[in-house]
Parts: sequence; structure tokens; C-alpha cells
Amino acid sequence: MGILIWSSFPDRFYPDLKIVVPNYVTLELADDQGRIIILKHFKNKLFMPKENDLLSHAATVLPVINMTESLEFYTKQLGFTIHFTWMEPIDYAVLKRGGVSLHLVQGSQGSIANPVCVYSFVWDIDALFREFEGRQINTMSALGQEDYGMKEFEVSDPDGHRLIFGQGIE
Repeated sequence: MGILIWSSFPDRFYPDLKIVVPNYVTLELADDQGRIIILKHFKNKLFMPKENDLLSHAATVLPVINMTESLEFYTKQLGFTIHFTWMEPIDYAVLKRGGVSLHLVQGSQGSIANPVCVYSFVWDIDALFREFEGRQINTMSALGQEDYGMKEFEVSDPDGHRLIFGQGIE
């Protein structure tokens, strides 16, 4: 177990910090000028970043046939927001929701020959399932408890990519 402090201002000390958003794993702290410091508590040392690791994060890139249809599905049905687009018409897009980032690519950069599976770990699987159920996504499986210790459900996007959302069972 350990505490890692991520901050935009690591060389400064803020004596008047107060908790803004308590979370199961994350504490967000703000000083009197509104600057944010995020404390991450890692329950498992396996997931702690190494001090001098040069890798930052990874991007899941999904090839799509129709960018407009895919953007509408991910934003309106799954609640992602568009953070970046490239070219006109759009050939590449970065979508985010919480800590999950998906990159969509259309045209010569991608091929749909082999749809992929993306597994997203979530904080509240029941709430997310209810949210998606309310949007009447017709390519959604039932919520189920798996023998490997996960409670999960699956959604297929317009290109056949499998998006599985799951939460560990305690």
C-alpha cells in the first residue's frame, strides 16, 4: 500500500488544503486559490506507477466504418464526450468518459476486419447498467455475475466492437 501525490504544482506546499471530492480510491484536494492536488491510494502494489517509468498511458484505437454514426452512438448512447477530432470530415476522434479514453479512426488508417473487445472497469456497475438500460441500447447484454469474480455487461457498437463494463465482486 502506498500514497502517490499527483499535482500540477509539486514543488509548493499548500497549508490550507481541504477535501473537495472524497472517493473510494482518489482524494481531490484544493487550496484557497482553487488549485487541485489529486491523491491516489493504490490498494494493490501491482498498479502503482514506478518512479522512473517513462510510460504515461495507452490509447485504445477502434477502426470505424461511419464516423458520424459511431460518434453519435458513443456520445448519445454511452455518454462519452468528444475531446479531439482531426480532419474534415472527421477521420480521427478521441472520446472520454471518466478514466476511459477511446480513439476512433475511419478510412485508410483503420480496418474493421477483426472487431476488438475493450474491457472497462467501473465504480458502480449497477448505476451504469441502469443508465444504459434507460437509453434503450438494443445491442446490450444482461447484467451478470461471472465465476471469475466480476459483475459485468456487454455492449456492441455499430462496427461490432465489444465493450464490456465490469466491477469486481467483493
